[in-house]
Amino acid sequence: MGERPLSSSKTCRICGQTKPLDQFYKMAGMRDGHRNECKSCNLAAKRRRYAAEPEKYIGMVNRWRAKNREHVNAYQGRNNARPERRRAQRDAYYRRTFGISADDFDALLARQGGGCAICGKRPERAPASTSTTATTRARSGASCACRATRDWESSVRTPPCSTPPPGICARDLRRSRHDP
Repeated sequence: MGERPLSSSKTCRICGQTKPLDQFYKMAGMRDGHRNECKSCNLAAKRRRYAAEPEKYIGMVNRWRAKNREHVNAYQGRNNARPERRRAQRDAYYRRTFGISADDFDALLARQGGGCAICGKRPERAPASTSTTATTRARSGASCACRATRDWESSVRTPPCSTPPPGICARDLRRSRHDP
């Protein structure tokens, strides 16, 4: 009995469409080395199974992560160290906390000459925050690690004024418990 020549296409058993072999997942046990359903049909079936009982699949992932903690930690360390990932995390932080992108923050800091909007100090590392006024919550500028009036409001025991006094950093206000 002669061997059948390998074809460069295959018909999906689910949708019935003939597609190139790169549209099928590989599977060693199959005669041609590829699954009988195309990738799109396979993924649709996976989505249906997950939607039917998500707890089962979430549990499977959590059990695997618990058994392979070292592998997960190593992966997360490598992933979070990538420059594009660090930039995405920084951007997400600024969007979530202040409603601006990291690019907007960088432009704001550049307009301020690279220093804090309140005290003028240059950041020792990546800038920490944008300052907001207590009454309007309008973005007024980038501040140093003191996080300006946002932290100032929660750390000073007396009710805050709309902005800290000129030339005084909110970090200094917390230290001295200055009454605004």
